[in-house]
Amino acid sequence: MLVPKKSNMQNSKTKKYSIHGKRILIFVSVFIVLFTYASSQTINSSRFSLSVRAGLNLSQIFGNRGFNHFGFSGGPQFGWQFSSRMSFNPEVLYNMKGAAKWANVDMGDYESVFLDLDYIEIPLLFNYYLGKRAKFSIEFGPSIGFLVRRQVYQNGYPVTGYTSQFNVYDISLAAGVNYYMAKGFSLNFRFMNSIVPIVPTSGQSTWGLATLSIGQLNSVMSFSLQYKFNFQKKETVPNDSIKVKTKPVKIKKQKGNIIDEEE
Repeated sequence: MLVPKKSNMQNSKTKKYSIHGKRILIFVSVFIVLFTYASSQTINSSRFSLSVRAGLNLSQIFGNRGFNHFGFSGGPQFGWQFSSRMSFNPEVLYNMKGAAKWANVDMGDYESVFLDLDYIEIPLLFNYYLGKRAKFSIEFGPSIGFLVRRQVYQNGYPVTGYTSQFNVYDISLAAGVNYYMAKGFSLNFRFMNSIVPIVPTSGQSTWGLATLSIGQLNSVMSFSLQYKFNFQKKETVPNDSIKVKTKPVKIKKQKGNIIDEEE
């Protein structure tokens, strides 16, 4: 098996990647702090909300062998209800994407290749609520992801230096459905697909291992459980409005030797 040596161009891309990673982490940290502060200023308003979500990603790189790659998805979600039927819900997620080729011993294929692409992702989603009780909503909107980790595994062993061709950014469109349950819990199904190529060239890419048809676009099906925090303060009833029931008092009047009782 021939393994190409790392070129100077690949080394420069690796340095550029590390610089981008630091900038991305700083940007995301500032975004979280500012948005959390803004939300805390209006957290008592019913228009604003804060949730946390976690779930499973099934992903492939379009044109690959199916949704065989499993990964984690999770992070905070912020909400702004700007009308009775619509809300804006930006998120900051750690999204694990990629592709997987499993070995098929029955067919004489003993080689497995896994590609992990981890992103810090910021979906900017709008929700439209359905029905009188708003038990369901549909979500849609763009999403931008920043690549923070990339790794190839061949037969369970990590192989480095052959994923530098992937772009640092992943711009996607997302659509999904939410089902709202009791006590702040909800279920979410979401489909995301890149609209900008994650690889500059199309077709196949040989990483010095096996030729794997990676295509150009990330495709992800996500299943998540979400919990919405309740920051609403319970209303206290003023003392003046409390009505105390009292029993009628009997008044005794005496006329001579006769005592009359009146209520």
